[in-house]
Amino acid sequence: MLMNNRNVGLILPRFLTIIGLITLSFFIVELPVHGFLSTYLGTFVSNPEILKGIKDIPNYLLFLIYSIFLLLNFKQIKSLLKDKVILLMMLYLAFVVLISVTRQYYTGGLATLIGFLFDTRYVVIAFNAYILFRFGDFDRQWFLYVFTRVLLIEAAILVILGFLQVYVLPRDFLTQFGYVKYETIAPYIEYKEGNGILRAYATTRGPNEYGAFMVFAFAISMAVKRRPIRRFLMAFLLLGILLSGSRAALIASIISFCTYLAYKYGSKVLFKRKVIFGAFVTILLIITILFASYKIPAIRLTIFHSDSSSSSLVEGSTEKHVFLAMEGIEYATSNLLGCGVGCAGPASRFSSEALISESYVVQIAQELGLIGLIIWVAMQVTLIAELIKNRSKGEYYFSIISSFYGITFIALVLHIWTDELVALTWWMFAGCLLGNEEYRNLLLRKMREKRKHNKKATRIA
Repeated sequence: MLMNNRNVGLILPRFLTIIGLITLSFFIVELPVHGFLSTYLGTFVSNPEILKGIKDIPNYLLFLIYSIFLLLNFKQIKSLLKDKVILLMMLYLAFVVLISVTRQYYTGGLATLIGFLFDTRYVVIAFNAYILFRFGDFDRQWFLYVFTRVLLIEAAILVILGFLQVYVLPRDFLTQFGYVKYETIAPYIEYKEGNGILRAYATTRGPNEYGAFMVFAFAISMAVKRRPIRRFLMAFLLLGILLSGSRAALIASIISFCTYLAYKYGSKVLFKRKVIFGAFVTILLIITILFASYKIPAIRLTIFHSDSSSSSLVEGSTEKHVFLAMEGIEYATSNLLGCGVGCAGPASRFSSEALISESYVVQIAQELGLIGLIIWVAMQVTLIAELIKNRSKGEYYFSIISSFYGITFIALVLHIWTDELVALTWWMFAGCLLGNEEYRNLLLRKMREKRKHNKKATRIA
């Protein structure tokens, strides 16, 4: 069958494909160590905050380049305009831009800029990955294979570093690299301040971010074909989640594991003896932990982050999370138009008043109002619905779907989508899978084989 551009449709020029691959590869390699690098290199510059956002420049530049290319070939991208996920992404980005421009007076320029980065960069990288995989001429399966293997290796290294941080290295080891509490990143973080028991976060920004990344890697490890390697990786990454001391990450890993089994095997998995026995053991373990928390201080500290001096199990960290979330919901319901991009969440620390709700969902409602929240939720729902519809394409789809549910739970109780490692890595992978069309892949593969054959025939002649 003769293949040509008309059969395949729009194809990215070779140099745009290469730029896209280099950009995504840069983020895959740099993100796990960005927190450490930006902190350490910040000791050599007068304004270290610039280093935190400088890595986002390639992402937005690629978005600009791909947008111009698509506009110049507008007649050939009618099918793209029918894609609900992409349309909702563009609507969300446009709405964030509108709110940033019209309401920056309330938050200030710096908070608005940082908030804009936090709220848009993960959508931008998903769009870039989608366009690259939808229109690029390269071996997608090879890229996905390398992507997932590099991610798993990075996660395994972070587990080792986390173990060393908790049990081997001096607690102030990171101080020599510019780690300062309340200024950059704390050199060490305890379960409860002053108790001396450390939580792991290695080169990431904190234990919760570290734990959330482990949840994503844990979901990817479930797609590894070789059973011994798969089981080892799952156990090893689960160790990383435990080292982080993040309760949200631990619950998210259980959610991811259960949803992975549910989507892969369907309802029949519920009637397997191993599953029934596992569910019984899990329920028994949860009950045992609850009772043990009243008697054993170490378990109480690990699970509830409270000690024997507290009047209840939830006093302290848990109580504070609930209070801040409820306070944020009350603020959002009384300001249905939103207070502006950067007025809530981590970015609000650069404004006149910090609004920390301990929930990214509540943060979006506070910043963008009811309309913005509806658009954001619609984008999320449409995205996961599209991935679920295409889950028969391969194991990676089960991983991204299951990790979505886990990380979404974390987003309900933490500002997790503001963390560059978790947000950019997950959404990049989601964009890759959304744009991974099997029919176009087959046509492009045949075109590459035809070009190689023609070159070989030319050399022989």
